Amino acid sequence: GDPAFGLFFWIRCAVASGATRFESAPGLASFTLRFDGAPLKREELRDPYGALFEADAPRRRRYLAYGMLWVMRLAPGEATLVSGPSGGRFKLTARDLATETLAPDDEAGQDTVLRVSGLWRHLGSRTWSASAAKMAERCAAAPLRLIRGGMDVLPTARRASALAFALPSPAAAP
Repeated sequence: GDPAFGLFFWIRCAVASGATRFESAPGLASFTLRFDGAPLKREELRDPYGALFEADAPRRRRYLAYGMLWVMRLAPGEATLVSGPSGGRFKLTARDLATETLAPDDEAGQDTVLRVSGLWRHLGSRTWSASAAKMAERCAAAPLRLIRGGMDVLPTARRASALAFALPSPAAAP
């Protein structure tokens, strides 16, 4: 399988959050993901894997769980996930599945931000970093702006035409 596939769980989490923008910033032995939309709630951060045990869990919580499992599979030095409205943000810090803490956070902003560091064992392979071409191929009809390393993955015209193709025409509506 494709080890970078887990990145797409985070894109799906962003879409399920109503995001209009998803940013991926790969580093040498780290990466940062950031998206707007409805922030994750404290309850979601307190039990990020809980949706895996609930038959009727919302899609967003399922993608959060899958995304966190993917991050933990990478065996990071540390992963932090910050979300919540300004003035009410929380930070989930995890080193593995058994070592997590949740605390209030004073980071400014409204975006949900995942920072993963200490990926030294993956240094040669960069398994966490999907290429811009792969993101464009798999997310051509994504209803949000995809940014990788500061560059738009889908040019605006292509994104608009893919989205128009994916939506039913107004004439076909009842």
